[in-house]
Amino acid sequence: MRGITVRNMETSDRDGASELICLSHNTWYQLHAMTAAFGSIPESGEFFFDLYGTLEGSHGFIAENSTTRQLAGLCFYQVRSSHVSVGMMSVHPNYFKRGVGKALLKSITDVADRKQKPLRLVSSALNLDSFSLYNRAGFIPRYAYQDMLVQVPDDGFRASVSRQKNIRSARESDILEMARLEQMINGMRREKDLHYLIENQHGRWHVSILEAEGGGIEGFIASCKHPDIHMLGPGIARNEEQLLSLITAELNQYRGHTVLQLVPVDCHKIVHVLYGMGARNMELHFYQVRGAHTPFKGLYTPTYMFESG
Repeated sequence: MRGITVRNMETSDRDGASELICLSHNTWYQLHAMTAAFGSIPESGEFFFDLYGTLEGSHGFIAENSTTRQLAGLCFYQVRSSHVSVGMMSVHPNYFKRGVGKALLKSITDVADRKQKPLRLVSSALNLDSFSLYNRAGFIPRYAYQDMLVQVPDDGFRASVSRQKNIRSARESDILEMARLEQMINGMRREKDLHYLIENQHGRWHVSILEAEGGGIEGFIASCKHPDIHMLGPGIARNEEQLLSLITAELNQYRGHTVLQLVPVDCHKIVHVLYGMGARNMELHFYQVRGAHTPFKGLYTPTYMFESG
C-alpha cells in the first residue's frame, strides 16, 4: 500500500498497539450498530499485546504511515510446529478500506509460505470486509461457530450432564497427553501453549480435563478472565456429550458472571442445552484454513482470547 510501511512489532509498540486494538474493534462494532467489543481501555488492548508477547513462537507486524509514523494497523501471528496461526488484526479507523489489512496479511502469508506451513484463523462471519480479505488470500471456511453468551447463576448450573464426576483441573503432567489428543482431533500440536494455560502465571486462565473411565484423557477445555468478558476455549473432545460435560463444568468456574462460548453450529444438543440455560447468540465465526486441511476427528471449540486458529 502506498505510503504505508510494514515492520516487525517491537516491545516499544505496547502503548500505541494496545490503544489501537480497542479503537479498531470498538469502532467497527459501533459503526455496525452493535455493542463495543472492549470497554476497559487500555487494559483490554494491553491484555492481547502481553499475551502474544508471552506465548513462545508469537510475533507481530506493525503497519505505519511512512511519513507521520502513525500506527495504521497491526496483526499478531504464531508459528507452531503444525501450522501458523493468524492472531488478532486491527486497523486504525482512519485507514479502514485502504489496503492496510491486505498488506499485513501478505506479510504473514509470506512467513507461512517460507516455512511451508498451512495458515489457520477464526474470523467474524459478520465482517464481510475481513471475510473477503481472507477469502481472496486463499483461506477456505471449514467450520462455523455461534458465539453464545451465558449468564451463570450465583449458585451455578445444576443441569444433569453425564461425566461431570470425571472432570478435574488440568495439571502439568497432563500436557503431553492433551497435546496428543488435540493433534489427533484437529491436527494442532502446541504443548507450549498448553503449558502457558495450565501454569497460569497471571491468574487469568483455568483448564479442565475429562478423564476416561479406564484412564487417559478424552477432552479438555480452557477459559479466560479477560478484563471485559469471560470466555471458554480452546476446547477439545471426541464427541458432543463429552464437550457438553466440559462446557457445563467450566461455566461453573464463573458463577455470577457472563461467559462467552463458541459452539460448533452442528452441535444441536449443546446449542439447545445452552438455550435452556438462558444463552443468547452474539455473533458467528468461521474457522478458516489456507493450505492443507484434514477434517476434524472430533470437536474443537476455538477462542479469540488466546488465539484465533
